[in-house]
Amino acid sequence: MSKIKALVLIKLKDEEKKIFKQFEDKIEFSFKDKELVTIEKEDVHNAEIIIGYPPIKYLHNAEKLKWIQMISSGVDKYLQEGTLPKKAIITNAKGSYGESQSEFMFSLLIALMKKLHKYRDNQKQSLWRDEGEVMMLKNSVAIVIGLGDIGSEFSRILKAFGVYVIGFRRDPTKMCEYADQVHSFKEIDKYIEKADIVSMVVPATLESKNLMSADRIAKMKKSAVLINTGRGMSVDNEALCDAVDKNDIAGAALDVFDPEPIDKNHRAWNIENLIITPHAAGQDYMEHNWKKTLNLIEHNLHSYCNNKELKNIVDRDIYEFKEK
Repeated sequence: MSKIKALVLIKLKDEEKKIFKQFEDKIEFSFKDKELVTIEKEDVHNAEIIIGYPPIKYLHNAEKLKWIQMISSGVDKYLQEGTLPKKAIITNAKGSYGESQSEFMFSLLIALMKKLHKYRDNQKQSLWRDEGEVMMLKNSVAIVIGLGDIGSEFSRILKAFGVYVIGFRRDPTKMCEYADQVHSFKEIDKYIEKADIVSMVVPATLESKNLMSADRIAKMKKSAVLINTGRGMSVDNEALCDAVDKNDIAGAALDVFDPEPIDKNHRAWNIENLIITPHAAGQDYMEHNWKKTLNLIEHNLHSYCNNKELKNIVDRDIYEFKEK
């Protein structure tokens, strides 16, 4: 019986490649580091399994492809209608980033609440100046929009500092042990005015597009801050820039934008209480995250070889990305 052909498009150390040896009786692996080797159309079209990020332009007619394993949580660019063969399964790396990305989110939050960005700016000018009163975490109210792995971990950190957490997710029947309340996205308007902290960590779907609209931003407290490390399209970024620039809210931190990268002439770069990071919260190859991702890949290869359900199958039906 011929072996399954798998194309592996991730950087691997020699010791990491040993993970794949246990499957070599059933799978023929082709290892190609995209940074070193040009991926050809034939490489993609011969594969039944792809691990990593294949060139999108080659996927449409890749009829042999049955499963693609991503190494990130976000997979939206691969879900445009007609990109993947209809029968192909796509799995993501959900669960690999919760701890590290939630720490990144917390760092952005503390920087805003304690005005650390202002003190850093002052330092560059050798300016010894007190920037006044700062926010406290204890007894504050946080809205966490998106209660997946990352949002749940962020909620856990907030609870440890005495924050009251109100969580929102697509399916509010799924509880989160670190949220004091859990609601659907449709109920955000009922609670937005109570929040000292608004955090966004949702994927790019039909339901999450412009979820934090201009109207919702306008309902936020003047003393509130917003953090977004999910997807840029979930926030009306122009309305947010207006709100921060006019001091209608206390500040915002954005690790994502729409489009990315932010144009070098965009006003966002020069808004004092807006912190920008370049989609750096996830970090695929951070050792902590990478070990979890490799464990997931190993688990899913076992499942595939034994005709068992794969972990982290993406529900393609919830995504908006279809041609109009």
